[in-house]
Amino acid sequence: MLLLTFAQEVSAQMIYPHKFFGAREYGSGRDVWSIQQANDGRLYFGTSSTLARFDGERWEHTAIPGDNTIYTIGVSEGDQHVFIGAGGRFGYFDEALTYHPLSEQLPDSVADFGTIWNIVVSPDGVYFRATKYIFRFHEEQLEVISGVGDSERPFDLIAMVDGEIFTHIRGIGLAKIVGSRLELLDGLGFDLKTNAYLPHPEGILIASRYDGLFLFDGDRVRPFISEADELFKAHHIYHGITLKDGNFAFDILGEVQYGDGDFDLSATASSGLSITYTSSDETVAAVSENIVTIVGVGTTTITASQGGNSDYNSASDEMQDLTVEKAEAIVTITELNQTTDGLTKEVTVATSPEGLSVFVTYDGEPTAPSAAGSYEVEAIIDDVNYNGSAKETLQLTDPVVSGINNRRSTGSFNVYPNPVRSFVTIETDNGSEANMIRVYDLSGHLKKEEAFNGSKHLLNLQLQPSGVFLLIISDKSGALLLRQIVKKE
Repeated sequence: MLLLTFAQEVSAQMIYPHKFFGAREYGSGRDVWSIQQANDGRLYFGTSSTLARFDGERWEHTAIPGDNTIYTIGVSEGDQHVFIGAGGRFGYFDEALTYHPLSEQLPDSVADFGTIWNIVVSPDGVYFRATKYIFRFHEEQLEVISGVGDSERPFDLIAMVDGEIFTHIRGIGLAKIVGSRLELLDGLGFDLKTNAYLPHPEGILIASRYDGLFLFDGDRVRPFISEADELFKAHHIYHGITLKDGNFAFDILGEVQYGDGDFDLSATASSGLSITYTSSDETVAAVSENIVTIVGVGTTTITASQGGNSDYNSASDEMQDLTVEKAEAIVTITELNQTTDGLTKEVTVATSPEGLSVFVTYDGEPTAPSAAGSYEVEAIIDDVNYNGSAKETLQLTDPVVSGINNRRSTGSFNVYPNPVRSFVTIETDNGSEANMIRVYDLSGHLKKEEAFNGSKHLLNLQLQPSGVFLLIISDKSGALLLRQIVKKE
């Protein structure tokens, strides 16, 4: 998941001091589903098995009957009651962390309400949202708020903005909750799954799950365009909050990367029946029971199904796209300072993970250079599951032989063939007065010396080993000409 803050511009994330607590330290279930902070500063955590409380130094925890997962928490300001919602039950904990059930007060007709997904604590009561019902706890009484008319259409998130409580009824539209009544906001033409309602200077900012942001000004709903609009539409908004500085933070369902570890799937049917999961493309992700294993890069659709039984009809499948992005690999380029010897000079490229295929260019060309100079080297990973690249500069320099003054003599020279296997021909025009030929290896050792006679000289290198040599031609005035010769077997 990605936390994105924005006002007029997308801002960078800040890194704050933090401390990690493992499950053994906080003494609760591994999965944390909800977090709330009370006015006194204490933190409450709803986990997969208990309610945990942390005062900055000490952890406490307690379970609800059945050890159910606590999906949502709401804290009242006055009596510090901590209201919780779970699968098939809801209630509250008092200061002593004693649990007081509320769902047991429900009539049998709505007792099978499923899971409580979110809670709003307001001066007008505490509201618990299930899929098809909203329950209001006010003055020690529990009331049921159902859909409009005979409708059992699902409720999306309920949220309080500036003292008013809003929700969305799927297939019907936006509604406001007043006491224990639903008031439809007719004529808006807005029927999108909503995941956040936030105060805005011009009204209420509504975050839809799949279609980005909208602004409700009290009369109409219009799209709210920002620089993050395409990002929101591509990756889906999961949650949103208002920050102290007036900016907004949105939690979006980002991609996972190749190489990420296995993770759990979680879905709940109102019938309480078991859920089965499938992946539409097992080359991207495989599912075993409720565990997802990343296999490769791509997009697959995870489908949650509940087939029903003799007492319950099958439920509609819930589908969610899972996008697996390429992982980032590290590319390292070495051997960046080399000496010319007539052969092409390639750099050395390493990757982490090891062994990934890499495409290397030198000043944009795939062939490594052999001449002296500076070359921009770029190495790009070519792999179905990894991204990564690096840029460096390769510096090639001509070798230097100690004691040789590399000055060009008068006249011109032609040296061929090069590379050579046995004899190399040296030709000069009449303007040259060359009189001596010397051959050195790259360590500066003299390997051969003979007089230069006439305008054409045949030099025998047949007995020299393969490698790179320096051919030095001197004239009577002492001026020198240096040539690089490659000897082959």
